Amino acid sequence: MVRRAASVEALARIAVRTMHIMQVDACGIWLKNKKGDLKPQVYYGIDAKCANFLFSKENLNVLGYVLEIRSSSQIFNLDRYDGKNFKNFMEQKELKSLLACPVYERGKNIGIIAVFTKNKYHKFTQTEKILFSTLADEIAFAVRNEDLSNRVKADYLNTIKAIAHILEANDKYTYGHSNKVMRYTVTICRKMRFKKKELYLIKNAALLHDIGKVGIDNRILGKKGRLTAYEWKEIKKHPVIGAEIVRHTGFLNELAPIIEHHHKRYSGGGYPNSSLKDGEIPIGARIIAIADAYDAMTSERPYRRRPLTVKMALSEIARNAGKQFDPVLAKVFRDHVIKKAIHLK
Repeated sequence: MVRRAASVEALARIAVRTMHIMQVDACGIWLKNKKGDLKPQVYYGIDAKCANFLFSKENLNVLGYVLEIRSSSQIFNLDRYDGKNFKNFMEQKELKSLLACPVYERGKNIGIIAVFTKNKYHKFTQTEKILFSTLADEIAFAVRNEDLSNRVKADYLNTIKAIAHILEANDKYTYGHSNKVMRYTVTICRKMRFKKKELYLIKNAALLHDIGKVGIDNRILGKKGRLTAYEWKEIKKHPVIGAEIVRHTGFLNELAPIIEHHHKRYSGGGYPNSSLKDGEIPIGARIIAIADAYDAMTSERPYRRRPLTVKMALSEIARNAGKQFDPVLAKVFRDHVIKKAIHLK
């Protein structure tokens, strides 16, 4: 059973090449989800309704046997098969013959690739069937590579997160800061109904927003008194350093602009120096700016005797909406905290 499907781009390349090689009218690739159901990943020459219908549970009595053998199987005259609505559906789509091959990865059946023709007398040669089987092997390879790639990425991301947490652990005042900023950030993203991918990116950017502080002298980071002009200049380097760290990983480069600009002011200014303002600042950075400031205000810091109350912190966010903070996002966050009437933990 497939835990992580191969990238759509990789499967699309295989499907397009299959159509050219096999000279067919339609092609599709189906992979099993966590429940074991076949779900279309890419398809050409057929529409979404057809792709979802062909290898659905109701049609497994018709086409299910092709999953039980490892070699390519051909079915002629699809319109003769009378599995519920199968015959009428095939006639409507004008699909007459089918060549299908199960996809096996590490000995487990994980899906199927199928091609269709509109000529019910079309017969595939033995050579074509063998070639078709190699295309199924390509799909298994793509799935395996994607799974390995995702595991490597996850390990690398976890390593960077561990470094960020170690950095925080050296300072009692900022311990747990990134996790709290992440939770506040996710709250805003969900209230804004962000899509899953965008939420994932901003969530990870929030966790790593201060990773650049690994390049700042600990004596400056932990200083209890007022910072000198030089020390403040050094502190302001951390967003750029953090952006460079994630940019060099390759797969985390989408986080770089968010991390780099999380100290930009909505009306202009802030750091690093750039002309960005308002909607030009990445929305993830605008969200983290609010979450970061809120946690800083409501937590102990060496430069302040005691943290602000929730009410005081929310008043500061409201007062600076449109100047330091995005006014829409600031309102979303304030409304949520006021509604909960508790300090988010």
